[in-house]
Amino acid sequence: PQLLHPTLLCFSSLYWISGFTALMQSIGNNVKRVITKRPFRPLLMLHLIEQYRVNVMITAPSQVAMLLQSPWLKLADLSSMRLHLVGGGFLDEGLRKSMQDHLLYGGLIVSYGMTEMAGLISFTVPFQAPSKSVGKIVPNTKLKVNGCVKETALSKAVKSAIIYRLSTKMETQWTRMKLVRFT
Repeated sequence: PQLLHPTLLCFSSLYWISGFTALMQSIGNNVKRVITKRPFRPLLMLHLIEQYRVNVMITAPSQVAMLLQSPWLKLADLSSMRLHLVGGGFLDEGLRKSMQDHLLYGGLIVSYGMTEMAGLISFTVPFQAPSKSVGKIVPNTKLKVNGCVKETALSKAVKSAIIYRLSTKMETQWTRMKLVRFT
């Protein structure tokens, strides 16, 4: 469903990509944002959703787990929720399904990114059956997992690194100035 008057809630500080991008997106898209200095608590989150009719929410997987353990969740009115974005890591299949069951009119998207380097790397599709991954790789992106020979899952004991590359070259202002000056 289209959100005519979106209201965003994000319990994330600005030094995480989720907090920074949520702030920038909300400013750029004229989205009302609910801001609090108070730390995350499930009851507080549910209260803010109901009071401000929040329809877009960004949380970490740990916050989803705490929310699902809260006895207040069953009593909460989440009818305003249209999109719940979960970022920062893997969300267990069971937790993902349980959270989706509470969103009567909304979808749940799990995404993974690299705050320091690249932004969003992968995401799930709303209403898709939960899987044991953080979703599909975003378009125009190449990933390689060091230590992985074929497209097989690595065990938790194997240490590896993710190599991330965009398929397009990102030119800087300095590069553009040099091209203009010397051509």
